Amino acid sequence: MKDIVLIVEDDPIIRSNICEMLEMEGYKTLQAGNGEEAILIIQSKKINLIISDWMMPKMDGVNLLTNLKKSKVTRSIPFIILTAKSMVEDKINALELGADDFLVKPFSSKELFLRCKNKLALQKSKLSEDLLSGFSESEIQTKEELFLKDFKEFIALHYVNENLKLSQIAEHFIMGTSNLQKYVKKLTGKSVFEILFEQKLIKAQELLLQKTYPINEIASICGFKNTYYFTRKYKKHFGILPSKVRKINEQ
Repeated sequence: MKDIVLIVEDDPIIRSNICEMLEMEGYKTLQAGNGEEAILIIQSKKINLIISDWMMPKMDGVNLLTNLKKSKVTRSIPFIILTAKSMVEDKINALELGADDFLVKPFSSKELFLRCKNKLALQKSKLSEDLLSGFSESEIQTKEELFLKDFKEFIALHYVNENLKLSQIAEHFIMGTSNLQKYVKKLTGKSVFEILFEQKLIKAQELLLQKTYPINEIASICGFKNTYYFTRKYKKHFGILPSKVRKINEQ
């Protein structure tokens, strides 16, 4: 199977030339005119390597790199910054942000090919080392498993926030709100806010059983607007009033 290289460059001629160079060497290429377009492609395709221009409209290469490195799902994709800049400070800045390599324009097709070849070989070598280090096949997480793990951790940290918006959650996962909703629904069968709401109720149940806080404080801790609303939703979900849970646990 051919490795897929995503070329992110706002100049269509340069972008096309790079794709042609790489395709002649046996790679499959995809194209994006800026970072926002790149993110949409990355969400729907398995990308093996990204080559991105430094300066672009809407979202430049630095912001694209920063966003991808925030996510556990995309941070491991090798990323080469492509730029006309040759300042040492710029190169150091890109590497500090997590870039895997730095390619300065103009460059030869041979240099481009070797940079790609080396980065992809290093990536595959790391995977082989992980396997040899004792990871079983079942321990190698899929993209979906990594997303769900990251999603669960995010929900656990933010479930108490009454003002949490879908757009904020989508931004964390570098996705559009519609794509996030569809992806979560596909993987879990539930909406984003159904899962968020369940987390509130599960935490409330834990606190009820601990007998540390009164019910009105538990409602507040778990991000419910008021005790009445919490009580109603808790009974609907668990089939029992919070007060009865507390009484049963005290017997």
